[in-house]
Amino acid sequence: MRNAVKPGLRLATAMLAVLSVPAYAQDSADSRGVNEIIVTAQRKQQSVLDVPLSIQATSADQLANAGIKQMSDLQLTTPGFATSNASGYNQMFIRGIGNSIFVGADPSVATFIDEVPRVFGSMVNNFVDVERVEVIKGAPGALYGRNATGGAVNIITRQPSTETPAALFRASYGEKNTFQASTYVSLPLSEQLAVSMTFERRSHDGYIDNITPNAQAYTPAMFPANPALGGAAGILGFSATGAPILGTAAQFAAQLNAGLSAKDSYVTEDFTAVGGKLLFRPSDRFKITVAGDYSEKNDDNGNGLYNLTPGYAVAVASSLFNANAGANTTPAGLFAIGQPQATRKFTTAQRGEGYVKLKDYGVSGTAVLSLDAIDLTSITAYRENHSKFLTELGFLPFNFLAARVNIDKSTFYQELRAASTGAGPLSWILGGSYLQAKFDGGLETTIFRGIPYLANLPSGSGRYTVTNWSAYAQLGYDFTDKINLTVSGRYVNEKNDAISFNPIANTQDPFVLKQTKFLPSATLKYGLDGGGNVYARWARGFKAGGIVPVVPTSFFPDPINQGGAFRGETVDSYEVGLRTPLFDRKVQLTAALFYNDYRDVQVAAHVSPTFAFAPLVSISVVNAGSARTYGAELGLTARVAEPLTLTASAGYLNAKYKTFRLAGNPVLDPFDLSGTRMINSPEWQVSFGADLQQPVGDHWKIVGNALASYTDEIIWQQSGLPGVLPDSTGPSYWLVNARLGLRTADDALELAVYAKNLFNAGYTTFGNSSSSYGNILAWGDPRIVGVEATVKF
Repeated sequence: MRNAVKPGLRLATAMLAVLSVPAYAQDSADSRGVNEIIVTAQRKQQSVLDVPLSIQATSADQLANAGIKQMSDLQLTTPGFATSNASGYNQMFIRGIGNSIFVGADPSVATFIDEVPRVFGSMVNNFVDVERVEVIKGAPGALYGRNATGGAVNIITRQPSTETPAALFRASYGEKNTFQASTYVSLPLSEQLAVSMTFERRSHDGYIDNITPNAQAYTPAMFPANPALGGAAGILGFSATGAPILGTAAQFAAQLNAGLSAKDSYVTEDFTAVGGKLLFRPSDRFKITVAGDYSEKNDDNGNGLYNLTPGYAVAVASSLFNANAGANTTPAGLFAIGQPQATRKFTTAQRGEGYVKLKDYGVSGTAVLSLDAIDLTSITAYRENHSKFLTELGFLPFNFLAARVNIDKSTFYQELRAASTGAGPLSWILGGSYLQAKFDGGLETTIFRGIPYLANLPSGSGRYTVTNWSAYAQLGYDFTDKINLTVSGRYVNEKNDAISFNPIANTQDPFVLKQTKFLPSATLKYGLDGGGNVYARWARGFKAGGIVPVVPTSFFPDPINQGGAFRGETVDSYEVGLRTPLFDRKVQLTAALFYNDYRDVQVAAHVSPTFAFAPLVSISVVNAGSARTYGAELGLTARVAEPLTLTASAGYLNAKYKTFRLAGNPVLDPFDLSGTRMINSPEWQVSFGADLQQPVGDHWKIVGNALASYTDEIIWQQSGLPGVLPDSTGPSYWLVNARLGLRTADDALELAVYAKNLFNAGYTTFGNSSSSYGNILAWGDPRIVGVEATVKF
């Protein structure tokens, strides 16, 4: 199938040369052409076409029209952007740079909401109260310095206004009881004071069907006595210490059946969020915005995975049973309940109890003082996040290996910034920031639930405090009215003070990691007649190292080089690009060529099945020596007629490890992945879209939107066991979203029908390949058809 699709991609790419690019770079279209979104990616307001870097901006209306309701959906319209999503976590990759490390390592793509960084990997994938989303590709330079090797995602929420009231109400209902309701209200209380409030509610039944029967599957006949272990008189056998280990056949069967219930489905959603802002503007030159938000999640979203290699997992389970209970003690019928494999799309075969429970909340205050030629900004924020998740790692018809993780996190952030606003050839931004992030979490592994004396393995836990301060500056100079050179630099100083708990030795393992880095960048921009620019830029990005808090560092003789801790990763990004309007601004064209030199890449590694405490090291991180990614991106937005706007985009990515090998590690499997393709780096991404707003009489108009997106084959994770276990790979796929409705001429009321994944394409959002349980993949969402109503003023 892969070879059959590639000719179509070549044809699509050729078409893009005539009819292509920045998908969704417009805010709305008027009779003259495509309007331009105003962005703040450079900490000032400017047209998206004037920004000299790869940026894709999408307004709230465009997100809603295209059926993009969560962070992971951005890859449908953003070439070079990809995500992995499982166990409730969403991890972002840009141009091959990112990681799928859920516990211990921060993301390699920085996320900011109203300029406040979200430090940890997010368990909330949903967009809430969004006005605009900006995706910056490549190391963004001094303004976003910390932990932004791949790029940054800016989420800008709606702000209250002291001038006019505003409100938005949206509700939708679809298949599998898919419900979403959101409310936004902004009220001016006086000429100096305004308040806004937002509410979001999302829920649905299970999207992934469980084909494992929910029945009393075990019978005494499955468990004959083992004479080699002294089994007699109905006793199945004795352990190495001489104790009867399993009781009678009837007792053992009843014990297993007691924990055998299977859920009908997985991937439910139960999410609620509320928020509010207070704007105080005592004068035209000074304003303070105080914001607060709270969200709660209690579902099993992220647990809809299935095992591609159940036979491999059964063999490992049998060996683990023998290792715990004594040689050759595995009862012949233990795994005889059948091993149904999820051969149909959107199905799984498991008995896991998976859940995700989350409470996330925070407050922030942003003060802006505008002087004659300078804007002074202060941002202060504090956030807490308390999460619990349980997932079955093997995703099998019997309870094999489950991980329960409880994590408490908090972040304090302070930034001070001064930016020039006066006329003249010189512009500048100076600033500094302080961040303290605290993590306290634990991992509990359960093996063979239902067999009490084997059930609970020792728990791993740990905590750390990251203290980071940095100073940055950006200077721009206009040599002519068309030529501008901008240089920037950020100095980063970070300390990670950590302790991990060793449950085997009953000790606490302290570990301190100190890191400093200077991150420079330079951008040369040439302004084009009629708008837009051509640019060339270089920027260095850095993501700090750390520890895996739920794995004892004392397991590794040399933690920083063997997996208990990891060094910071660095990237040098090189890019040339074009952003321009054409044909009387009826067309917007963007194009970019890029190269990333990536060093000390932070990557998840595999524990060796021969390691005595393998289940306790389900998460480990090592540094790949070096990697490189290069590619090209092209996009087009064209208003081909007054009611019709077409969009298209294409991205090509070649991402490989240059040197990545591991040998002589006492805990992890040896491997050599040098020269292989990097994880989560699809070679091709293509999308086509159409947006229709056709008036019908004086009071109504027909509105419609269609989006078709192609994602090439993805390697989710290399197995590290060539010839024994294949890599975890997600096949290529097309997704189509569609929407058709009727809207009033003043945009105040709309009724629409929508379809997400219109043709019910089976696709995956995450994969893993482990020596403990084989290959697993996570399903994306099936087709959901529903209706939606929107009221705004």
